[in-house]
Amino acid sequence: MYRVFLIILLFAPFSIKAESTLEGTLEVLIEDHFEAGKSQLKVNLIESGTQKTIPLIISEKTASQFLNGDSVLIKGDWNASDVAKKAAVIRLQVNDIEKVSVAKPKKEANAKALDERNALVVLVDFTDEQTGSYFNRDQIIKAMYSNVDSDKSANLATEHSSFFQARFNTDVDGDNNPDVFGPIQLGIAANKECKYSDWANAADNKLSESGTNLSQYRHRVYIFPPNVGCSWAGLAHVGCGNTCRAWIETRISSMAYVLAHELGHNLGSSHASTLKDDGSLNEYGDKTDYMGSGYRPMNAAHRDLLGWYDDHSDHMLTLNQSAELFVMSTETDLREESVQGYQVIKVPTLQNDDYYVSYRKDVGAFGMDDRFDNRFTLHRLEGRKSVFVKDLGQGESFNDADRGVTFEALQTGGDSAQIRIIHKDKEDCIAREPTVELTEGTLQTDHSGRILVTQVKVTNNDTSGCAERRFKAAVTLADGLSHEGLANDVFVAADGSVTESLEIRSADTLTIGDYAFNIELTDETSIVGKVIRTTGQYKIVADTTAPTVPAKPTAKATETDIEVTWEAVTDDDTLSYVIYRNDQVLKTVTDLTYKDSAVSNGETYTYAIAAKDASNNESAKSESIEVKAEKQEDSSGSMGIFLLALLGMRRLRQRRLK
Repeated sequence: MYRVFLIILLFAPFSIKAESTLEGTLEVLIEDHFEAGKSQLKVNLIESGTQKTIPLIISEKTASQFLNGDSVLIKGDWNASDVAKKAAVIRLQVNDIEKVSVAKPKKEANAKALDERNALVVLVDFTDEQTGSYFNRDQIIKAMYSNVDSDKSANLATEHSSFFQARFNTDVDGDNNPDVFGPIQLGIAANKECKYSDWANAADNKLSESGTNLSQYRHRVYIFPPNVGCSWAGLAHVGCGNTCRAWIETRISSMAYVLAHELGHNLGSSHASTLKDDGSLNEYGDKTDYMGSGYRPMNAAHRDLLGWYDDHSDHMLTLNQSAELFVMSTETDLREESVQGYQVIKVPTLQNDDYYVSYRKDVGAFGMDDRFDNRFTLHRLEGRKSVFVKDLGQGESFNDADRGVTFEALQTGGDSAQIRIIHKDKEDCIAREPTVELTEGTLQTDHSGRILVTQVKVTNNDTSGCAERRFKAAVTLADGLSHEGLANDVFVAADGSVTESLEIRSADTLTIGDYAFNIELTDETSIVGKVIRTTGQYKIVADTTAPTVPAKPTAKATETDIEVTWEAVTDDDTLSYVIYRNDQVLKTVTDLTYKDSAVSNGETYTYAIAAKDASNNESAKSESIEVKAEKQEDSSGSMGIFLLALLGMRRLRQRRLK
């Protein structure tokens, strides 16, 4: 059938229609020429029914919208030059291409499903070139699958780039050996012709004959000796569909990097490029991404392209307004639920594309080039290719007037960094992180059951051109705490603050310890500082404060006892009083009077009182009183004698006067 088709093309070009409509499956390939710093995109149509391979003439911009394995409907013209030259293969100039179905849809956001890929790696030998002259199977296993951070395997690079959402299975066939096969002896000479597809088919046949079930493997990677005549170091399908292939012709020193790079193409990404001064691209110029020239996990633009932020949407912000934001480093592991904040800021521009703002640090298994350590990086996507535009250190800025956006690095060096992003015509309102603070972060008492008060200050740091912010307040408390105050809705004007009282009370039964209370303010309408939090402590400590010293007591004595009386102290936790006699503890009582019956008539005693609280803290002793145990005279009897004597004297005087 195909030969008849070629005969028609060669001998009757006039019979070719002005525009043909074909349906089939796309084959999208990228050749990587690392040393030359260039690549070549190849797109073929595998026609439905005939399974003929038809090379397509298609722009990279259009091709970037499709992946290997996509089903498409194409309208196009057969290339007149190929027809005129009677070429063996006639290319189709694509006029219109429509996607019928995608090869492998992205998993649903928040699905939290691990994207486990089954990959087969096979070493291929020829009669004139053998892989054993350059590397062995164990070295390939290490480069592909090692879990040792220092080995920086292709699988580790994929795991770190995807936040461990994607990985390549080590032993799909379950034989307790990594799925690296070979060397496979093809029994043919390479002959420097680079018949990569034929060689891969021959290797597949050899594997099938040896009992390998190829249907288990979605990815198939063929590793050739370095000198088989292929001009590229790597070749791979862009996207995977049901199956995909990658071919590698490189030395062991760069094997892990090339494996990660070509498998990155299989996953659906193109290159990590940089801009030259003339506006053209340096294809592999980006040193912050293994799809460029640096063996680092993928940059934020590629991670978003591959859907790896879908499950971490709280950590990626699309910013359509001017704002100042904190950004955590791209090296932060987002699997930790305690991680809060943004890792990437996606900034739509006037050119209908996006900037990706990220912050890089030289940490983790793969580290970072010194040039980019503690610096912001700005990327864009052009199709499936990321473009590194600029890096910014503290105090540096970049203005893209054509795209209507300005970036200024305000603070770098920590685990997170702050950047100001200004959209053209939106300078009047710059959104900033609001803050919440407690005037007293630790409320301390030595008694449970107390009501303690702190002030909650909420500050709206937006510039004055912004609108008022409304926060929903929530207070969560440790068991045994309750609160009053702090309104449910807190309204704060731009560039202003509001302070409200918050009362925290502990239950009477709480013991010594720290009890947390948390304040959370939520502004659902904001994209900057949507949630702010602060934490306080209600701290119950040991009571080491002595009660107030009692006043000097009073006393009443007889020859058999002495009764001591005193006034109560005002401390609310005073439970008892210690009575001292002659500087020795006599008794501890809860009353305000005590009768001492252990006295001897005629002896003198001194008494003092000390107060004691529930924590056994004892006050100093009061001023003492000195008392003698003796029978007291009856003052009423003496007065009677005096009055009788006075009356007698009066009567005697009256007699004399008579």
